[in-house]
Amino acid sequence: MRVRIAGSTYALRGPASEEHLRALAGELDRRLQAVIRRNPRLALHQAAVLCALEILEELEEQRRKEHRPRRRTGRSTP
Repeated sequence: MRVRIAGSTYALRGPASEEHLRALAGELDRRLQAVIRRNPRLALHQAAVLCALEILEELEEQRRKEHRPRRRTGRSTP
């Protein structure tokens, strides 16, 4: 299957469904275009690195939230 990301066409294949891969490619395209709009002087590869860093920061934040110990309120739960 082929997808377009930031104006370039890429051939993708993998164990995920075509629908899922298209959704991922679409999300990546939206995020990359947003980085390019905020930083129009960047080359595509520079924008891709910034985009990847933003995504990794979101992933790291999610991991921190999931592994954060829950505070005890002193109340017992049934």
